[in-house]
Amino acid sequence: MLMRRCAASGPSLAALGAILGIELPNSAPYTLQTQLGGSGGKFTFADAEAKVGGSDAAGNLVLDTAPEVTELTATLASQRLDF
Repeated sequence: MLMRRCAASGPSLAALGAILGIELPNSAPYTLQTQLGGSGGKFTFADAEAKVGGSDAAGNLVLDTAPEVTELTATLASQRLDF
């Protein structure tokens, strides 16, 4: 499986959602980075790091679009959640 380093940042998750064609909420500025890989409708986000405003999260995610109902499995940790 080919893995690619991906990163994104912006003023709000809503702006990212518009690019991806999905609805995401308005938020504080964000930064995201991960190693992205996948095939056959199954995508791996390894060593993912996210910061939204004062909150952070890091870990690994697997998105599987092959089943009738899309599955998301994640193992995440956070040093700070600031709502």
